[in-house]
Amino acid sequence: MVDTITNSLRDEFWIAVTNSDAARVKELLGHPQVAVLVDSICPESVSMGNMFPIHLACTLGDERVCQVLLEHGACPSRLSVGGYNALHHAAASGYGECASVLLDGSNTETQVQLLSALTTDHSFYLAGTAIYMPGGQTAAHVAATNGNTDFFDAVESALAEGSWKDTWDALLATPDFDHCTVTECALLHRHERLAARLGGGCPGEGAVALEDRQRAIHRERQARFAQGRARRREEERR
Repeated sequence: MVDTITNSLRDEFWIAVTNSDAARVKELLGHPQVAVLVDSICPESVSMGNMFPIHLACTLGDERVCQVLLEHGACPSRLSVGGYNALHHAAASGYGECASVLLDGSNTETQVQLLSALTTDHSFYLAGTAIYMPGGQTAAHVAATNGNTDFFDAVESALAEGSWKDTWDALLATPDFDHCTVTECALLHRHERLAARLGGGCPGEGAVALEDRQRAIHRERQARFAQGRARRREEERR
């Protein structure tokens, strides 16, 4: 009977998170049997990719659930598939409010950790097509790729209270595994206004030259992906 009640409460928790029901999430986390789920991997029926509840909240763009989870001990630095932390998920989904909650609710060390964390090379299948995601990306690279201007608003707001502007400037200039800076990611995905905002104007290289370089990068990416696949197959045979 106890196990039945516990399973029922836990099921309700996942439903509340996916339905963005912050009040119910908070209520359920008051139960010791449910509280342990705040830093547990979501079941596959809820989300794939080793996502934690706070990742799911950021993906859905619900800053209230995100806030409740943080208040109950959720760790925003935990990683899902591809090396995404909670801030990466907020950046990818286009929700600046969640980025604000994550940054405003963290100390300076955690803020820098969230912003500096790099993704890994990874791929997934969408409608039968393999989608390759470049690694070495900070949350800023991900936000720029998706044209998430609200993310940069959140960072600028946090910068006003923090002491890590030099770190942020260095991150903007750091290239990902495809050799693209944050500004270049924005430009390559046709977010010209965001690129101008980040770089004070388009990079001197220009969009056309960047596209030429991107084609070369794509060939390099395919080769790297093929090498990784061959390496994994060799390891499986051992």
